[in-house]
Amino acid sequence: MSNSPQQQNALQTTETFSSDEFSALLNKEFRPKTDQAKEAVENAVKTLAQQALENTVTVSSDAYRTIQALIAEIDEKLSQQINQIIHHDDFQKLEGAWHGLHYLVNNS
Repeated sequence: MSNSPQQQNALQTTETFSSDEFSALLNKEFRPKTDQAKEAVENAVKTLAQQALENTVTVSSDAYRTIQALIAEIDEKLSQQINQIIHHDDFQKLEGAWHGLHYLVNNS
């Protein structure tokens, strides 16, 4: 089965972005006001791209099990992050202050 010349041309003309074009697109969409903000946006996008490429998942023949495995992985990562937050000293001090304030207000 042969492709028509139009299909072949469409396949050959793929659009690619250079790093300058990508930076221009980021600046247009996010409109960073400072160089520090611009650098933060670029670093965030690079990190997102790296994580997306690292965590490529192949879908097995049983899509349900694959989805369940992805959900379990996300749940585990979120649980680890929440545990780090709630066991941090600063958070525990803040939580203690709120409990003290709650006790004071309810028992006054």
